[in-house]
Amino acid sequence: MPFKWIYLALLVSSGILIVWKGRWEERTIIAALTIGSLLTPVFHARSDGNWLSVDAALFANEFAVTLVILFVTFRSQEYWPIPIAAFQMLALLTPLATFAGKDLLSYAMGVMQGMWAYPQLLILVAVVFYRQHQHRQIAPPDPFR
Repeated sequence: MPFKWIYLALLVSSGILIVWKGRWEERTIIAALTIGSLLTPVFHARSDGNWLSVDAALFANEFAVTLVILFVTFRSQEYWPIPIAAFQMLALLTPLATFAGKDLLSYAMGVMQGMWAYPQLLILVAVVFYRQHQHRQIAPPDPFR
């Protein structure tokens, strides 16, 4: 249970940093991840409460987030959105693993579903810090310092 609070804290702090310092790509992706993350427990609560059954609303939520991330990935001139899209594709396809066998543990499926969000946040934050570092190196020296 504490992981949901850790993830929420990471999501909020990453979101603040990315909205403050990020570009359109990072901002669009963090918006999609935030909205999708906030809607997931809402949809899960109204479902049967079992991660083993593929709920249409949960799947549609993941699909919408995936579409936004793929849009950014295909529009961006950079390569860093590709691993975020790959992790999101894993999150989208994870519920489909239940079709391989119903004897999978529900808790494990729930953990796997959210596990991919952590590296996505890490990549977004790393890109913002990298760009800030790169921007400082490119800036001309101040002659009055």
